[in-house]
Amino acid sequence: MSDWLGLSEHERLFIKRFVARERIERWKYLLPQEKGRAAFLHRLADPRDLRAERMIEIPRSQQTPDEILRVLKARGAPREAFVISEWKKLDRKCLDLSQAVELAYGIGLGTVISSIPGALCYYEGETLRDRWLLVWP
Repeated sequence: MSDWLGLSEHERLFIKRFVARERIERWKYLLPQEKGRAAFLHRLADPRDLRAERMIEIPRSQQTPDEILRVLKARGAPREAFVISEWKKLDRKCLDLSQAVELAYGIGLGTVISSIPGALCYYEGETLRDRWLLVWP
């Protein structure tokens, strides 16, 4: 457990369940370090470190903040969420889910909104085609 020090429950479970196995150790090491965190979070710009089998593409017709929020709520997302983001203003913040989606939507910076730790996240990458749900199992 000591190797997970400095990470929130949302961060630990995001890494364990949604980061590709070969990248887990690197994420565990760099994410808690202030100096390494910002540089490493740039990897969220595209989904290369995420486990493809845990990703569900959000159809283009549902790629609006209201629709994304509806989809998350339909899957049991609670009102509050934890954010992991390239954008320092959002990173490591607990926010109202609707506020988190509104702020992350379309900013072009890799962002994960963790709704249910290790079970349901919304991922937004730097391009319009990088909008996914991350689900376990």
